[in-house]
Amino acid sequence: VVGESTFQVAARGADGFDAQVLHDVRGLRGVEDAAPVLEARANVIGPTGRRSVQLFGGDPRSPRTGGPFLGWSPPDSAQHAEGLSHERGVALPEPMMSALGILPGTPFRLETGGRTVEVPLVLPLSEDAIGPLVDSPVAIAPLAYAQEIAHMEGRVSRVFVQPQNGREAQVEAGLERLAGDRLNVRTANADVEIFENAAYPTNQSTMLFSVFSALVGFLFAFSAMLLTAPQRRSLVADMRMAGHTAWSCAQVLLFDALVLGGLGALLGLAIGDQISRHLFGSVPGYLAFAFPLGDQRIVTWQNVVVAGGAGVLAACFALLAPLRDIGFGHPLVRRATADRRRSRALLALAGVVSLLVTTLIVTVFPGAAVVGIVMLTLALLLLLPLLLRSTTALLEPLLRDMRSVVPTLAFLELRSRSAQTRTLAVAATGAIAV
Repeated sequence: VVGESTFQVAARGADGFDAQVLHDVRGLRGVEDAAPVLEARANVIGPTGRRSVQLFGGDPRSPRTGGPFLGWSPPDSAQHAEGLSHERGVALPEPMMSALGILPGTPFRLETGGRTVEVPLVLPLSEDAIGPLVDSPVAIAPLAYAQEIAHMEGRVSRVFVQPQNGREAQVEAGLERLAGDRLNVRTANADVEIFENAAYPTNQSTMLFSVFSALVGFLFAFSAMLLTAPQRRSLVADMRMAGHTAWSCAQVLLFDALVLGGLGALLGLAIGDQISRHLFGSVPGYLAFAFPLGDQRIVTWQNVVVAGGAGVLAACFALLAPLRDIGFGHPLVRRATADRRRSRALLALAGVVSLLVTTLIVTVFPGAAVVGIVMLTLALLLLLPLLLRSTTALLEPLLRDMRSVVPTLAFLELRSRSAQTRTLAVAATGAIAV
């Protein structure tokens, strides 16, 4: 809509302002061109339903200043812009026409300004003509006809202004004098900034929810694979005893991870796609009321690659855990106690550092909330083994006075080295979810 315009003179209400302002704007020094635009809320009524739209009325004779959307004309049409400006018809996006059962070139009803009018002609707007707007609830009509059906004869909603090179400041000052306290003078793309501010809470909450979902999903995949680590550890030990190299064992585990992770990622993406279609498809009401938003879903290939790759990566990390304990030496030789203590100390230290970074972000850089959440999750995972060992150590004296065998068996299971992986997997899943 904006085209090459730099400024706009906008009305402060839905009733617009006198179109005479357009001639006054064009008379200002330094103005290269100016294009009028009328905007009105309307309802398109078709045989199979109705749809709320934003009706735009523009002058096709100013395609550069008003933008290609307002300067659109039917392809292969014998009519030029001059003739199209007097056409009594409205152009609608093709998907909307299909959904409402409206056929090209046929009349339909348009409800606006508290009355219903019969539009004699409808023209289809394809994606080649208006790009991404084809999925938005918009309609285009010549300015004069849009004023007639909206009952706003002689009035416009905006005037887009294109100044001469180097005379932007002079034109802006002239527009301010002309507008006074009756109209608003803003940059041509001010609506984009307004929309970004209005949508910021929704975008931020959506991003945070996505980060939470991604972390929990990654941990579910990682923990599910960790639950099978003891069996795979035994498989690796058998392969090493049979003479296979550590690299051969790693290849077997990696192939296993790629198959399971790949199938799991495809299934997860398919389920997520259906959930997003049927449960999270609505646009917030306050945005839909103020802006002509459509219900199109934008899922880029980068989103799919990141989601699928994260699932495969989680499976690969978890399935390589057996190699960490067996190492590249003899498969039955355990790591020395000193090495295990050193590894535990390093993990705890890294967890404390991550927790300190999280605290620093909360107190100094609260805007980096996503990074803080990631660092907090990392700190939790790194400190969880220490917390689990400390908790079981504190519980041990309490079990001496208990006669029931149930807590004793549960305590022995928690302290068991063979069950440690499963214990951490279940605890980590619950902790991250909370």
